[in-house]
Amino acid sequence: SAIAGLQEFRKLFPSDDRSAPAYIKIGRLQQTKGDLDGAFKTFSDAAKKYSKKNAIYLEATARAAEVLFEKDKLKNRKTVERLCSAVLSRFAKYGKDGAKQPSRIFAAQVAFYVAEYAYHDFMAYTLDTRTFYRLDKSLEEKAKKHQAAEGKFIKVLDYVSRTWAAAAYYKIGLLYYEFAETLYAVPMPAGLEQWEE
Repeated sequence: SAIAGLQEFRKLFPSDDRSAPAYIKIGRLQQTKGDLDGAFKTFSDAAKKYSKKNAIYLEATARAAEVLFEKDKLKNRKTVERLCSAVLSRFAKYGKDGAKQPSRIFAAQVAFYVAEYAYHDFMAYTLDTRTFYRLDKSLEEKAKKHQAAEGKFIKVLDYVSRTWAAAAYYKIGLLYYEFAETLYAVPMPAGLEQWEE
């Protein structure tokens, strides 16, 4: 199999420059085959082994986050957010040169995952319509969650990745659509005078 061949290559030529990319390819093949646990372990091991090589570290760590996000994004949220933070912190060291780095796509990817969690928080927050006061407070909180998610999706654009920028723009539009739908669906709180409705 391709995985066995790549593993054999890595054993025979551990110091070859192609050994690190072979490690990533093994994880990608495992992921494609549906072996998400194996892929996560491979990517995590690659990130540890090549922690001094920025490009490999960033890709391996982002792909480890991708696997967990794909497997169960809510259950794995803390670990995914930790991995995303590690990628973004390391990528930030490039400074202004980051926009020229091929690994910016992985920074954009994990920034998108961070924004997706903010989007989830926005969607999960329900309005309290029992009284006008509670509705006012909960609308204010929902709006804050909307702004937080939008800000995180806008941050994805900083990494100059067309694919992830397109996904972020789509989600920003969806945020506004969902917020409008939420507002249209709000029933009038009980106890209002007829003129207040």
